[in-house]
Amino acid sequence: MKRRILSCTCVILIYVLTIFSSEVYSTTHTVSVMNFAFTPSNLSVTVGDTIKWQYVSGFHTTTNDGSAGTSRPSGAPSWNNQINSSNTQYRYVITVPGSYTYICLFHPSMVGNFTAVSPPFNLNLVALMEGFWDGATLIGDTVKVSLHNSVSPYNIIASEMVKLSSAGTALVFTNVPGGNYYISVRHRNSIQTWSKDPVTLTSNMTTTYNFTTSLNKAYGNNMILKEGKYTFYSGDVNQDESINLTDVLQIYNDATVFAAGYFVTDVNGDNISDLTDVLIAQNNANNFVSVLKPAI
Repeated sequence: MKRRILSCTCVILIYVLTIFSSEVYSTTHTVSVMNFAFTPSNLSVTVGDTIKWQYVSGFHTTTNDGSAGTSRPSGAPSWNNQINSSNTQYRYVITVPGSYTYICLFHPSMVGNFTAVSPPFNLNLVALMEGFWDGATLIGDTVKVSLHNSVSPYNIIASEMVKLSSAGTALVFTNVPGGNYYISVRHRNSIQTWSKDPVTLTSNMTTTYNFTTSLNKAYGNNMILKEGKYTFYSGDVNQDESINLTDVLQIYNDATVFAAGYFVTDVNGDNISDLTDVLIAQNNANNFVSVLKPAI
């Protein structure tokens, strides 16, 4: 009996979460229909929203059925409904992103438009930089997180600049359709690192991608284990996608003058360029560390 109750509870919880995730961004937009005007005549909306045409006066239609003057994205359902004192409302749920133009059949000068974008999705990213991680905390620093097409040439679809913490960083990508994307992370003095495979990101949902839990979370296993976590290689201070003698010399030059502050040559994030930073880069240069990413 307890198992049966628990099973029912789980099903109900999953159902509620599904309803919540699909409705969290939904909005109803009201368009007043009166003599010779749709008000407002232009709207910016999100897939999942509802357009509600509300009768005010006159005898009209809201129509987008292929008639002259109408247009809608491929795959979007058509509509044609009278709006008058007997039929005071019509609702249309948007399922396809794109631009829509509708008219009143009785008054062709009555034209309305709305543009629909895909709802945002959330990416909860967890990542660490080798030099900035001491086994307990990560010195917070800014990284650029990019989403790439899952097929060659892997163009960047969207990017966000965020400050990482060891707890992970939540990013909200708007105007990007849900789909499969490679994730790349670029830091000012670390090796750019890509996700092993394209990651499925779903509109209205939060997806967590944690680079730190396994070596194979990175493309080509391109990370280093440090203090129990997998981290991005540090030392690419000139961002040429490899750690080599050029980087080591740049760090060494700053270390000889005791450069202090927010410098790319400060590989461990303690605001001082010194021998510690040189050694991190030297070790990675000895192993010919470079960016690994899908071949174009």
